[in-house]
Amino acid sequence: MVASAFGMGILVLAYATGHHSGGQINCAVTLSLVLGGQVPWFQGLANFIAQMLGSVLGAIILTWIFPCEMDMTNSLGTNVVNPAFGYGAAFSGEVAMTFLLCYVVWETAVTARCGQAACIPIGFAVFLAHVVLLPIGASLICVTVTHLILLLQMVALSTPPAPSARPSSLACEVVPSTSPGTRATLASISLTCMQR
Repeated sequence: MVASAFGMGILVLAYATGHHSGGQINCAVTLSLVLGGQVPWFQGLANFIAQMLGSVLGAIILTWIFPCEMDMTNSLGTNVVNPAFGYGAAFSGEVAMTFLLCYVVWETAVTARCGQAACIPIGFAVFLAHVVLLPIGASLICVTVTHLILLLQMVALSTPPAPSARPSSLACEVVPSTSPGTRATLASISLTCMQR
């Protein structure tokens, strides 16, 4: 259910914003498009800033809808790596699933073959990524949301999360901070080579 909500949410947002901005909601996708020469660096930077501001606004709205004491995770849904899997599995899964998302974006939204239906496979790619990553506990394919919910949780909320729900610094910083660049770079290099 959670994975389908993420997938449908991206599908709806991509259709709603695609004709304005290209529907770039994920900073790793934006970086991939910049590295692949599809988006100028200054537009990529502007998109990243808009993504961060949108994440802040979304996190604030989330705290109004679900105050921390009403949130069953006690952490605004901040991701915690499942100890049964470990950080290596979380990092590898994030790289693989964001690569999948970037690949689908390149093959549907960047090429003209898919037309207006491009948002459907993109939404399904996000759904698939969450189906795979949620058991690992680290579905961070949209790193701006993860960082900003964590920031809002630490700065703006008076109630800190329970220690058992608080993600470790490694889970919160290393996995989301390094894997987007890795996965976007891999996607843009391989997809640029495939198109030649």
